[in-house]
Amino acid sequence: MSKQHQVILHPVMFALYPVAFLYTGHKNLFDFSVTFAPALVTVVFSALVWLVISKITGDWRRAAIPTSALVMVLFSYSAVQRILTSFGSDGTLDLWSKIIGACIVAVFVAAVLALRSAKNLGFVNYLMNVVSLFLVAGPLFQVGLGSFGAWSLQASIPDRTEFYANTLPDDVVPGPDIYYLVLDGYARQDALRDYFDYDNTEMIEALRQRDFAVADQAIANYPYTLVSVNSTLNFSYLGELLGDQLAATGDQRYLRQLMQDSRAVRLLKRAGYRIVSFESEYWGANIGGADVNLKEWWFVNHFNFGVLQMTPLPRLLQAMGYTSLFDLHRIRTIYPFDHMDRALDVAGPKFVYSHIFFGHPPFVFGPKGEDVSSAGEYLWETDANDEIAKRNFVQGYRDQISYLNGRLLETIDQIRANSERAPIIIIHGDHGAGLLYDEESLDATDVAERYNIFYAAHLPDGGNEDIYPTMSPINGLRIVFNRYLGTDYELLEDRAYFASQGLPYAYTPVPSPGLPGPDETLSVLTVDH
Repeated sequence: MSKQHQVILHPVMFALYPVAFLYTGHKNLFDFSVTFAPALVTVVFSALVWLVISKITGDWRRAAIPTSALVMVLFSYSAVQRILTSFGSDGTLDLWSKIIGACIVAVFVAAVLALRSAKNLGFVNYLMNVVSLFLVAGPLFQVGLGSFGAWSLQASIPDRTEFYANTLPDDVVPGPDIYYLVLDGYARQDALRDYFDYDNTEMIEALRQRDFAVADQAIANYPYTLVSVNSTLNFSYLGELLGDQLAATGDQRYLRQLMQDSRAVRLLKRAGYRIVSFESEYWGANIGGADVNLKEWWFVNHFNFGVLQMTPLPRLLQAMGYTSLFDLHRIRTIYPFDHMDRALDVAGPKFVYSHIFFGHPPFVFGPKGEDVSSAGEYLWETDANDEIAKRNFVQGYRDQISYLNGRLLETIDQIRANSERAPIIIIHGDHGAGLLYDEESLDATDVAERYNIFYAAHLPDGGNEDIYPTMSPINGLRIVFNRYLGTDYELLEDRAYFASQGLPYAYTPVPSPGLPGPDETLSVLTVDH
C-alpha cells in the first residue's frame, strides 16, 4: 500500500488501550458499558492531538507517530510513578511528578524532531498499527471469554421471578417516609473504643435524646459493601438468593443485578413509595429503580476515577490550585448532608437511600471539617503492614467520624423538622472499620473490628421497641415492613459470613463476631427471636 493510501489506526488504538487494559483487570467489578464514556474521551483527545501535530508538521501520516507516543506516555504516568517511587522515595511525589512531566515533554519533542526527517515513515506506521491492534485485541478477547462464561453461569442462578412472587405480598400499604442511610465503615461503640481509643458516647446519647433506639451489639452480615448492602436491600442471606453454583466465580455482575432489582425496592414501589437515591461514589452501593437520582452532572464513577489516575491530570490540576480527586471526594461524601432538602422536596410517601463514605479512606475531613487531604496517591485502602499508614488511618478515622457525626445529627434534625408525619430513619454501618481487614482471608481479618457495626433507628409510634441489641441489617427492613407496611416477615437468625473480594459467592460462617467484650460470652449468632 502506498504511503498516501496507508490506513493509520494506531493513534486511535493506543487511545483505546488504557481503557481496555483497566477494564480487563476489573471486568468482574464493572459492566462493559462503563468503558464507553472514557473510551470516547480518550479517542477524541488523541484525534485533537493528531490534528494539532498535523498542522505543525504538515503531514498527517508523520503526525500519527508522536500522537501515539504522547498518548502512551500520558497513560503510563501512574505506572511509571509507582516504579520510580519504589526506588527510595520518601513518599513525596512532587519531585517525581516533575521528572515524569519533563520526560513527557522530551519524548514529544524528540518524536516531532525525529519524524521531520524519517525515511521509513510507512513501515513505522505499519509496525505501530500491528502493535496497537495486538494490544487492544488481547483485552477484548479476555472480555469476550468472560462474557461467555457469565452467560453460561446465568442459567445456574435461581429464578427470582418466582421468589419475588412468593415473598412480595400484594396488600401492602404505605407508611411514613423512610430515610435509609448506610454509613460506610461506621463501627459500633466498643470497637471505636478498643481499636481507635474513641468515645462515641456523646453521639449515642444525642441520638437517644432524638428518640433513636441504638443496637449496641449490632453486627454486619457480610464484610464489605457490595455483599452487605445487597443482603440488606433484599433482606435475605445471599446464599439463599443466588444458590451455590457461583461459588467458584469472581464475577460480581450477579450481585450488581441484585442491586439493580432489589426486593426492597419492588416492595416499596408496590406499596406506593417513590424511590429517591443519592448517587454513591462507589458504584456497588447504588440501587436500581430510583425515581429520583440525586447527583451533580459532573460526578464521575469509580472506573472513570481509575482512568484519570493513570494520567498526570489530577496532580497537574492540584498543582495549579484546581480541584483534586480528594476535593471531589470531600464534595461527594457530604453531598447527601448538604442537599437533603432536595430529597425532602420530593412528594411522599418516599424511600430515601444514601450510601455515605463515613469511616472509609481516603480520610479528607478533620474534626472540625477542615481539609486534611493527603498530597499522595488517591487510595481507598490502607497498607496494614505499614506502621505510619496504620497511625494515619487511626487518626484520620477518628477525626472524620467526629466531624461527620455532627453533620449527621444536623441532617436528622432537618429531616424531622421538615416532615409532616414522623419519619422512619435508619442509620447503620455496612461493615466496621478496615484497619485490620484482609479482603481475601478470614483468618487474617480481625473479626470484631470488621463486623461490629453501628446501628440506630428512629421508628415512630412505638416502633423502637422492635429494635433489639444484637440485631443485624438483614432484619432492619423486615421490622419496618412488618410494622408499617402490613407484611408478616419472620425475623431471621442474625448470622455473619465471610466472603472474599475474589470469591464473592463463597460464604464462610464467622464465629461470634459480635461478642460484647472479653469477659462476656453472649454470642450474637445464637439469639432467639
